[in-house]
Amino acid sequence: MHIGMDIGGTSTRIGMFPSLGAPDFALLAKFPTQQSYEEQLQAITTTIVHSGLAEFAGIGISVAGKITKDGCSVIVAPNL
Repeated sequence: MHIGMDIGGTSTRIGMFPSLGAPDFALLAKFPTQQSYEEQLQAITTTIVHSGLAEFAGIGISVAGKITKDGCSVIVAPNL
């Protein structure tokens, strides 16, 4: 099982994906994106802990922003 997360300017969505090769997922949570880093991290952590997964293969995170041309660094990430 994999966890996928989209942190947007308005809302954050977290889902479970049975495999990386299929678009099927189960939505775990959707909640307003918090302006406070600590509150946002707590909401994400609580969702994952309460998901019932004892183990998972990985987490993918999607956020809006600009990255360097080499793809190694974030220049601007307004939702983080």
